[in-house]
Amino acid sequence: MSSAEVIKNFIDGEWRDCSSGKRIEVDDPSNGETVAVIAEAGPEEVHLAVAAADRVFRDRVLIDMHPYDRGRMLFRVADALESRSDEVAIINCIETGKALDLARGEVRTAVRYLRYYAGLADKLEGRSIPRGADLVDYTVRSPFGVSAQIVPWNGPSN
Repeated sequence: MSSAEVIKNFIDGEWRDCSSGKRIEVDDPSNGETVAVIAEAGPEEVHLAVAAADRVFRDRVLIDMHPYDRGRMLFRVADALESRSDEVAIINCIETGKALDLARGEVRTAVRYLRYYAGLADKLEGRSIPRGADLVDYTVRSPFGVSAQIVPWNGPSN
């Protein structure tokens, strides 16, 4: 195991080590050198993260936030990612072995998606459906909870 600083899991506003103490070495596939050591996220970390997300969801901060402000927040995330795009692409390239131009393209795509959804935040609306005398159906788009996923990926790809 490398003696590099351990990158911890960010859960509920703080950096946390894995409760089991397990670590994962991230190697540069081009030379086999360890480029990072990360704290594993085990069942306890997943539970803590889902509980924190559920608490925030139930606090309704984002749900009750004006849609324009939610959009502005996502635009700030997109701007922050774009300002560090070269750094993020290089890290992606080193840890996966993919070509740098592919990694840069992935970062640009992520920035585009963030800006798309930021622009959409204050444009999603419900729909009124006339149903006859004294009746109207309407839709309201609203999130209904928290979920956790394991998202596998492979690299490099063309």
